[in-house]
Amino acid sequence: MNKNIKCSPLAKFLDKTVSFYAFASAGLLVVYMIMTFVVGAWDFFSNFQINFLAEGLEKQEIEIRLLAFISFTIVLIKAYRILISYAKTQHVNIKYLTEIAIIAPAIEVVFNSYHYKLSTLIVIAVFGLANLVIYVWHYDKFKEIGEDENKEPL
Repeated sequence: MNKNIKCSPLAKFLDKTVSFYAFASAGLLVVYMIMTFVVGAWDFFSNFQINFLAEGLEKQEIEIRLLAFISFTIVLIKAYRILISYAKTQHVNIKYLTEIAIIAPAIEVVFNSYHYKLSTLIVIAVFGLANLVIYVWHYDKFKEIGEDENKEPL
């Protein structure tokens, strides 16, 4: 909220409440990420001998699950950044939003394609690729937006 604008006490309270909600959501997201990491690491290391000695299709399945886990973690980190950015500035950072709109569809197409019909996969892929083209085409503007976010007051 702009500090130069005069607001009623109710508006200030509501603004603080929304910021608290965004920070609380980010905190819960961090707890979820930690728990997911711990459970994933426990599963991987408790079956380390099986994972290490796996061959053929079993080894491929383990590698795919590991890559999917890493990709999902990247999406969670981007979601965390969006929440923190919103809590600090009361604006959704379009750079982070576009990045997650590129990564999430790619993960769905690569790792969860068996859940969707072909037509749905095409829509998801086109959406992700369109965001990627926009991001690459206007990267300088997105970079500037990211730098501007750091300049805005808390």
